[in-house]
Amino acid sequence: MKGILTFFTLFLVSGFTYSEYIDDYSKNLHDLIEKEVASNCEGGKGYRCASKVMKEVYKNKPRRGTKEYAEKSYKTLSPSSADEKIRELFAISEKVDPRPGVDKPGEMYYRQLEYEAIWIQKNIYKRRYVGWSFTLSTGERLYPKYSGP
Repeated sequence: MKGILTFFTLFLVSGFTYSEYIDDYSKNLHDLIEKEVASNCEGGKGYRCASKVMKEVYKNKPRRGTKEYAEKSYKTLSPSSADEKIRELFAISEKVDPRPGVDKPGEMYYRQLEYEAIWIQKNIYKRRYVGWSFTLSTGERLYPKYSGP
């Protein structure tokens, strides 16, 4: 019984070690979508209308963690500025919950940050991501804290 109680306590404590990270870009994008849906989908036009509005907004302002966002935001980075960006993404990824859940407007998840770092690795450094570390332009390696499904 004591072992079960200890396990349950550790499980609860481990669930609270991550904090949420609210990204301003993502929060503003969410707010823009809500505003556009409210103004364009009045009178119960439903899900199809909202979906159409979201697609239109995403054409101009792509979501974080997508190919479109990475291309728009990171395409012009030099290798040294890419190093700084990967370090920034890693610093954020150390704080966020690795498991996606019910998201709050603007909340970032590990997979989104990882995708952006992988995009930089492949397209700026022209290196394959091998799944356990990122190699910067200087040769330094960064190892993610979390690497799971």
